[in-house]
Amino acid sequence: MTCVVGIVDTDGKVWMGCDSVTVNDYGFAYENNYRKLGRNGDFLIGTAGSARVVQLVKHVLEPPPCDGDVYQYMARDFVNAVRECIEKAKAEEEYKNSQLLIGYKGKLFYIGSNYMVSENSAGYFAIGSAQDFAMGVLHVTSLLNDMTALRRLNLALETSDELNAYVSRPFYIESI
Repeated sequence: MTCVVGIVDTDGKVWMGCDSVTVNDYGFAYENNYRKLGRNGDFLIGTAGSARVVQLVKHVLEPPPCDGDVYQYMARDFVNAVRECIEKAKAEEEYKNSQLLIGYKGKLFYIGSNYMVSENSAGYFAIGSAQDFAMGVLHVTSLLNDMTALRRLNLALETSDELNAYVSRPFYIESI
């Protein structure tokens, strides 16, 4: 129950932003101390779903080095490292309801709950319960040539906050 938004800007920088609310199984909402967004080495990682998965991919995952094509690396080596990390922590059930956005080497990748890796050719993506709202904003703003990636990101998060009960400020934004 969240919104994480990623955009690759025209300079090849990856921007990501997220909200900060956590909603438990009983509907209790609170601002969390862990961020749904963070770095792990050269990776900017956004997560939607289990808080345990957030902790694992940010603090336990040890990505292997990339020695070739970035997409092939993500679809083979990186995602296998994620899977191994999740399995070693016995967090497979938690991962079934999780999604990842990964910024790496000027590219933005989506990793689904089935470990499928994709890269949206449009240069943006959103995950979480407000994904549809954010993707709509990102699409419309992609048609405007004078809007910065940071402004587009903020508009997607603001719209998600306004229209989705499970998204709330403050927002956190990073780039890599």
